[in-house]
Amino acid sequence: MRRLAKPGSRRSLTGVRSWLRITWGYRDVDYTFWAIAGMVLIGVEFLLPGFVVFFFGVGALATALLTAVLPALRTDLAAQVLIWAGSSGLSLLALRRYLKPIFVGFRNRGGAEDLHGNSAEVVEPIEPGRPGRVRVHGTTWKATSHADSFLVGDIVDIVRNDSLTLEVTRSVMEEVARLQDRSHPQDRSQPDAERP
Repeated sequence: MRRLAKPGSRRSLTGVRSWLRITWGYRDVDYTFWAIAGMVLIGVEFLLPGFVVFFFGVGALATALLTAVLPALRTDLAAQVLIWAGSSGLSLLALRRYLKPIFVGFRNRGGAEDLHGNSAEVVEPIEPGRPGRVRVHGTTWKATSHADSFLVGDIVDIVRNDSLTLEVTRSVMEEVARLQDRSHPQDRSQPDAERP
């Protein structure tokens, strides 16, 4: 009866080496395996939430670097796995808190989908068929309107986005204020220049 190898024993690592030899064609685990694994893990991070897999990729790249620099490591898979686990854990603990806001910011930056319903200030005139620019949350966006014209300083509402172009319409608040001005007759005794 064949005995199974205990996890972590030299015998279980022989199976991994055999698999790598058959799959990759290497007698020993070369640095290219770790480099490819690192790039794949970093790429997978962009598909998954949480920002953890990235650091396992960093650990694999660190292992690739050490394996390339220290040829004696190429024959010791156990040492390579320990280097990978250690460098992954250290980079996760040391760098995640500093890098997560940057990467989360890159993922959320540039999307106009969350701007629907917001108000914006016109910074370049907008006419039907002729786009202008609006400022939303400190960033300017290309904007179009199909029915209304807007001058610099007007407040508009964002009704939808088409890629990086926002479609805007007259602001509801501006329209209410305009209608209130019409419904309250102004004192006709004041000259036009003094009216607010």
